[in-house]
Amino acid sequence: MSTIVVAVFMWLLVLTLLLRARSRPDNTMVKAAVVIAASLTTNINGVYLWASDGLPWPNALDLVSNILLIIGVYYLSRAIVRGAGAGDGSVDRAQRWSAVAAAGTVLVMVVAFCLIDDPHASTTFMLDFGDQPAAGIYSGVQYLYIFAVMARTLSTCIRNVPQMRRRRFRAGFRLIGAGCGVGLVLCTSVIVMDIAHVAGAESLMRAVGTVYDISYALTVVLLATGARARRLPLPGMDLPGVLTLRTAGDAGQLRALMGPEARLVILGAGLIGAETAATARGLGAEVTLVDPAELPFERAVGPEMAGYLHGLHAAHGTGYVRGRAVGIAADGRALSVDLEDGRRLTATAVLVAVGGEPVTALAEDAGLEVDCGILVDRAGRTSHPRVFAAGDSARLRGGGSLSGRHFEHWDAARRTGEAAAAGILADTPPAPGADWFWSDRYGVHLEVAGSLSVPGRTVLRGAPGPGFMTFRVADDGTLAGVAAVDAGTSVRAARRLIESGRAVDPAALADAGADLRRMARARP
Repeated sequence: MSTIVVAVFMWLLVLTLLLRARSRPDNTMVKAAVVIAASLTTNINGVYLWASDGLPWPNALDLVSNILLIIGVYYLSRAIVRGAGAGDGSVDRAQRWSAVAAAGTVLVMVVAFCLIDDPHASTTFMLDFGDQPAAGIYSGVQYLYIFAVMARTLSTCIRNVPQMRRRRFRAGFRLIGAGCGVGLVLCTSVIVMDIAHVAGAESLMRAVGTVYDISYALTVVLLATGARARRLPLPGMDLPGVLTLRTAGDAGQLRALMGPEARLVILGAGLIGAETAATARGLGAEVTLVDPAELPFERAVGPEMAGYLHGLHAAHGTGYVRGRAVGIAADGRALSVDLEDGRRLTATAVLVAVGGEPVTALAEDAGLEVDCGILVDRAGRTSHPRVFAAGDSARLRGGGSLSGRHFEHWDAARRTGEAAAAGILADTPPAPGADWFWSDRYGVHLEVAGSLSVPGRTVLRGAPGPGFMTFRVADDGTLAGVAAVDAGTSVRAARRLIESGRAVDPAALADAGADLRRMARARP
């Protein structure tokens, strides 16, 4: 499974690099990625056994795979050295010697492979035939070369990191250096195991194998593939002027279409739709929101707060049409949006703002469990023990009140990232906290923590406007959720009350004079 996951990642990297290859004068990294990806693919058991049937020697594909790996490691080292800016004459000479060493390594591998007695195809080649001296040489010379390349790459990283001005470059080369350090341990353990196998020293082989297993366990994959804007299955979605909003590029494209002459129709009145409507109105555009809900955002903030927020649209000249779009068409230089009740709206631009959907294709191809997101436990671990996921693509599974829920807010991405980091380091994940997000529209700052849709009662504090708060008290008397306008410090205190799990006094919540911070600090 791990070989499949890494191979899929490498081919995705190849695709990404190829898309950017035209803008780069040096494509050494592309060559490295292609060759290493091919090497990993041939190591997948099913591919290996299928291809071996058509080759003259039972395990010729093992030789091909390892030769590709040697070539890929050579190109990778060359790309890293060039990326570090180490391009003086001594480096060029060293690269030439590295090429000679790679060629010599391949030659020794071919000769040694031809001397190995391997009567049948095996996906565990060295375990089955590694007791032969020729097999020891075949494997050992590979890892000697890789060890030398990684040692030199590690030295390059150590020398050049302090001279790099950009922090992301320093971080990237530190990570490469750490990977080389782990690689050196792996190479050393493999070489010692090869020698022990040939010598028949099984106890030494098992002892060193423990080091190899520990080092290999340090190799993990973190999936942070994010989400993409959800599209509607409508005619006309691909017309010019019909947009979604997810990236900075999307925002720039939409901004270019806004102005006093613009007529924007937004399909969806949730967070993105409402915030975009407010921004577009500020730019002078005529805006109409279309949504099937009578009161958008009600489930997230409760009917009282949703009613206040919804009223802001009318107060600022934003139109609202309750309904569903069934198609978009070009109408001269404009666009027309047809609703299912027969009405037609005219626009110069249409924004589809109906949420996002997690990007899970990579996880699916790797055989991981996926259900409206990559399923993870509280440590960010997927169905594969060394593959983790975080951010918009991850969805929590297992017991507890958060089972199966999927959040796309900034705080959720931060928390899942922290949980995955703890899981990777075999540490205890942070305790789950109250979910929290914010939204800005028409000069109003909204914050929401916890859940306002659980069974219980609603408690209001203040009147709609600045300082207005709505609380949800669960049936067991604990505070389940809060939504507030321009009341940041009070929301932080309410979050602590939610996370404490203590019973609260509804009368105190409703009293604008009661200090929520003092309530949160009070001992149970």
